[in-house]
Amino acid sequence: MERDYLLKPSDFDNIDLVVSLGGDGTFLKTASMIDKCTLPIFGVNTDPTRSVGYLTSIPIPIDNCEKEINKYMDKLNNNNFSFVNKQRIKVTSKSQVSNDIT
Repeated sequence: MERDYLLKPSDFDNIDLVVSLGGDGTFLKTASMIDKCTLPIFGVNTDPTRSVGYLTSIPIPIDNCEKEINKYMDKLNNNNFSFVNKQRIKVTSKSQVSNDIT
């Protein structure tokens, strides 16, 4: 388990599943760090009272997270889950900044 600001793309090389705890923003940031598009991400919305969590499919309040996460990990270990495939795109943008003031 690592905090997102400590992760590098190479940290995802030899793992089978990523668990993203946060909201949709955390899920998107996590997905952007992963080069291998076949690596599944288990998205957990840790503040379901404030956000819907379109990408984070499991709503678990942060104060109950440890117990609930263990329940879902048991389901994963018992193959009691299904995948929801989402497409990703990569967008880059270049702009030219002019220092001219007119």
